[in-house]
Amino acid sequence: MSGKFIHSILLTVAFFIISQKGFNQDFSSIKRKINTLLTDTALQHAFVAFTARNITDSSVIINYNGQKSLVPASIQKVITTGVAMETLDTSFRYITRIGYLGDIDKNGTLNGDLYIYGSGDPTIGSMYFNKRRNQYDFLSQWSTAIKEYGIKAVKGKLIVDISHYDDWPIVGTWTYEDLGNYYGAGIYGVMLLDNLSELHFSSPGRVGEPTIFKYSFPTIQNLNIENQVVAGKGGDNAYVFQTPSSDHMIVRGDITAGKPDFIVKACIPNPPKMLADLLKKKLDSIGVKQDQSSTIVSQTNKVIDTRNFVEIYSHVSEKLPKIIEQTNHNSVNLFAETLLKEIGSCTKGNGSTQDGLVSLYEFCKTRGIKFSGVEFVDGSGLSRFDLLTTTFMVDFLTYYKTRSHYFTQFFNTLPVSGHNGTMENFGKNSVLNGRVHAKTGSMTRVKNLAGYLHTRSGKWIAFSFMANNYNCGGAKVKVIQEEILKLLYEL
Repeated sequence: MSGKFIHSILLTVAFFIISQKGFNQDFSSIKRKINTLLTDTALQHAFVAFTARNITDSSVIINYNGQKSLVPASIQKVITTGVAMETLDTSFRYITRIGYLGDIDKNGTLNGDLYIYGSGDPTIGSMYFNKRRNQYDFLSQWSTAIKEYGIKAVKGKLIVDISHYDDWPIVGTWTYEDLGNYYGAGIYGVMLLDNLSELHFSSPGRVGEPTIFKYSFPTIQNLNIENQVVAGKGGDNAYVFQTPSSDHMIVRGDITAGKPDFIVKACIPNPPKMLADLLKKKLDSIGVKQDQSSTIVSQTNKVIDTRNFVEIYSHVSEKLPKIIEQTNHNSVNLFAETLLKEIGSCTKGNGSTQDGLVSLYEFCKTRGIKFSGVEFVDGSGLSRFDLLTTTFMVDFLTYYKTRSHYFTQFFNTLPVSGHNGTMENFGKNSVLNGRVHAKTGSMTRVKNLAGYLHTRSGKWIAFSFMANNYNCGGAKVKVIQEEILKLLYEL
């Protein structure tokens, strides 16, 4: 062996040692900087946790309070949608069937009942899949199909079957303040228009004076509204209080002064009943008469024999990946809660929140994702009784990246930093632009983030950041999140 060759080997080894030493110094420096950010004085009253893992070699980069249980808010949707993608499969669609029970005579009179058999489709007339001017097109499609089938009059009732899901549309641990607002809408076997109604108010020019309630759109039949809204300095600070299926609403708070038409978003209190009312009105407009009242069939009162059901029309939703994309990009609670019930329907035969939750646990258990410190009570993260750890979240994200056959489809449903969804303004004018695919989670004094970071060197990092009970303002927490991910990006 020549001296030159030995010298070359020694130089290589020395270079490796020096490079490794430099890397370790850089790595230690970055960890110190991250720890400094996590203990920033702005977060002194908050509880903060952060976990990051290099997916390439499964090494944990940092685990700061990773075993502590914190309120996840909407990063809970990562779990729900991820489980739904594998459980229901990417080809899944909701199907709502329109038909009848009875006989049609030679004059086109149905001696029987029109029937809408729901599948829990949350996308019927949804603003996330239809332009505003097209949100009611489904009514024309359904009524036209009924008329073209030869039905000119209906002697029986319009029956709306919502028994695909259980009879409890909300989660018991949601706060009363959330229930009447659009983001706390109930989940039914039949839904429409995102279960959202616009309440129109006129506000006077002077702050503190009472507003005038004008109307709701769509119209809520027999609505009894107790208007306690006053004119305010600016913004929508009005909250709607109501219970499911009740036609009584209390609206409190303030809205911008001097607005002749200010919209407050509320949930539709009884979507199946509204759907029946709207369809009857549409049928009447095209000459199909139906005079009897509508009936809502739930799991509790379902006694109708549907073996002789004749299908006229099927309303088919978009495929599951598109629904999950909207769920994660726009943080749609309605979609997430529906997916949870559908998971329960698929795996347990009953579309209930509880069966869906059991399926989430079983999904993770069979894949070796440990549950320590984790409690699920809903699918959207709206409840403050939900608890997750950053370690659990990173384990779930790591599983999806390394072992799930659905990773590509699921990954594409996550918002991208600087580009779209709730991440549109995150890292927009920095090295993070387009490098973070993640779900945000926010509610009062909660600001969380979980997803994937693609580093400068081409590595993939799964991470989860959770901050609860901060009082420094959400904008400051967002800055800290961005600075931490910038450090990891350069790692």
